[in-house]
Amino acid sequence: MKPISQRDIPLIMIVEDDETMRFLASELLAEAGFEVEAVADGLTAMEAFDRTQPDLVLLDVQMPGLDGFAVCNKLRNMPSGEFVPILMMTGLGDTDSINRAYQVGATDFITKPFKYAILGHHVRYVLRSSKTAQELRISRERYALAALGANDGLWDWDIDSSSVYYSPRWKSMCGHAENEIGDNLDEWLGRIHPDDVVQVKMLISAHLSGASDHFEAEYRVRHKDATDRWMLCRGVAVRDNNGKAYRMAGSISDITSRKRAEEQLVRDAFHDSLTGLPNRALLMDRLQHAFTRSIRNSEHIFAVIFLDLDRFKVINDSMGHNTGDELLVEVSKRLKECVRSGDTVARLGGDEFVILVEDLDDADHARQTAERIQQILKVPFVIGGTQMFISCSIGIAFSSLEYLNADELLRDADTAMYRAKAKGKARHEIFDKSMHAQAVTILQLESELRRALENNEFHLHYQPIVSLRTGQVVAVEALIRWEHPRRGTIMPADFIPFAEENGLIVPIGEWVLRTACSQIRKWNDSGMTEMSVAVNVSPRQLKQKDFVQTVSMILNESALKASLLDLEITESVIMEDSTDTVDVLNKLKGLGVHLSIDDFGTGYSSLSYLPRFPVNSVKIDRSFVSRMMKDPQNLEIIKTVVLLSNSMGLESTAEGVETIDQLEKLRELGCSQSQGYLFSRPAGQKEIEPILKTAIKVSVPLDKDRTLRDLLSELSKSGVKH
Repeated sequence: MKPISQRDIPLIMIVEDDETMRFLASELLAEAGFEVEAVADGLTAMEAFDRTQPDLVLLDVQMPGLDGFAVCNKLRNMPSGEFVPILMMTGLGDTDSINRAYQVGATDFITKPFKYAILGHHVRYVLRSSKTAQELRISRERYALAALGANDGLWDWDIDSSSVYYSPRWKSMCGHAENEIGDNLDEWLGRIHPDDVVQVKMLISAHLSGASDHFEAEYRVRHKDATDRWMLCRGVAVRDNNGKAYRMAGSISDITSRKRAEEQLVRDAFHDSLTGLPNRALLMDRLQHAFTRSIRNSEHIFAVIFLDLDRFKVINDSMGHNTGDELLVEVSKRLKECVRSGDTVARLGGDEFVILVEDLDDADHARQTAERIQQILKVPFVIGGTQMFISCSIGIAFSSLEYLNADELLRDADTAMYRAKAKGKARHEIFDKSMHAQAVTILQLESELRRALENNEFHLHYQPIVSLRTGQVVAVEALIRWEHPRRGTIMPADFIPFAEENGLIVPIGEWVLRTACSQIRKWNDSGMTEMSVAVNVSPRQLKQKDFVQTVSMILNESALKASLLDLEITESVIMEDSTDTVDVLNKLKGLGVHLSIDDFGTGYSSLSYLPRFPVNSVKIDRSFVSRMMKDPQNLEIIKTVVLLSNSMGLESTAEGVETIDQLEKLRELGCSQSQGYLFSRPAGQKEIEPILKTAIKVSVPLDKDRTLRDLLSELSKSGVKH
């Protein structure tokens, strides 16, 4: 056999009848830097062994035809197979099977399923141990020098007298001086960790009985400083003419660093690096285990709690990712306080967490856990000296025999969580079948949305904006509608969020902008009094690198004056207060475009953020206008916004005006403009044109002798719907 040390890349032969296991083992070992020869049965293995002369054989026990024991025995009897290491893969853990494996010549065994992350390490160390064993056979003196050079501890056990020689290095590796350790076997075995000592004794016994050609074990020993150290122990027995072992000697190596590295590899593979919580891989493993238990025992009920932090993106974008990460760490700590020791809290990524709650007596326990989570997250967090308030949306799905796999259960918990967000956030929802049907409908809607632009299914409706100083229609707001071929008219609230999420809002928004600019230019050229057009712009559009160029191009194409285009941006964009956003808004302002803040007042710290941005006007959200006559607080908010706008030289537009009283109160407060059903509902181009022409025709300046009530009366007589 070609010595291992003379081959640059060790060749590993895998003998495994299971195609999947054979493929996985081959890929893992190849990735670990080995050459691999994989075969499916024993007869092929012997032919391949003689041809390739592998450095190690990874041999399955249970195979059709020749089983692993028979193949191992035949390989050992081949001229080149006497010393090659054979690592047997088996799911059998009983002593008889292990003894049989050693009796037929196996070097070692590994139980299935094995840890994929360390398979390469295991093979590499088996190769190393095999090399050492060969050197031991060649010369005990050579072995002693190699062990000394490796700084290993040596031991020599006189079996007949039950005395053991421990080298000074052996003793120091356990933290003891020369005179602190005697010469009996218990000095060795008595220091081995209780969980490992049975296996070590079993392997020693197997070697002494002749079942293995050498002894090798990895185990923990108790150091003098009361810590555990991992040791790799190797040894061989010396036998008399009858094959009876009368002496056994070997070495120990401290492999604590290597074992810790392996443990860290495993931990990194199954735990979130930021929070230390189980990650998706470990969660799915535990979820599948719970799923399997529930199949075997229908009384085993468990639940999946899927939670997502509300407004986390705002915190992350405004405070920075480091602050966001610190917040996630603190959230994970609180979540662990809300569950029992047997439950699993995992982080899937971002601000998504999943809790696996097992062994439920009833559904109330999962609900109570969700309520505890919501309560504990209400307590403010202090990150970097800043107090933060957060909430979460939670979805709960319970185990059921109707599920085919664990993925479906996780999916349904996620669906329920999105239902909680849709219902206002900071709440929990329990999954029911209707949610899945709705999710499928939404998925289909998203697919159809991608084709809507190509099929010209979008149309614009327009709503007049009236000056409260002159009573004249000074602008219209362009509002998109989706005329679905089967579902009829679909309102923006039912499809814009999906377009925003999948990026389709960019081409849709560009279409709206181009269509609206073209239409307002036609109206202005038709003899109507000059009007501007307001177009909503999404945050995602603003983040496009070429957005300013796109706006400029559309203005040139439509030959519309930039001052007649009013771009309405949401208050959430203002809240982000990013340098890039300010830069884009300044460039748009440089084009001469009018900028407005839409739905003003619904965000946080709006008034303090307003002066930082180059805007021309604010639009007071309809939620304040609708309650202004009944709620003094809402009226005071509107008054404050109008005063601030006037003091800054900005226009203010009230949305959702529906009554004469609201209109007159807004004029009294000094509000600049208004729009709402009082004047006209949004309508298509053909329907809105007569309203615009009539309204403009009868519009006259309002003075003390001419009230808004008089104007509206004239509009009504002229056929204007309001």
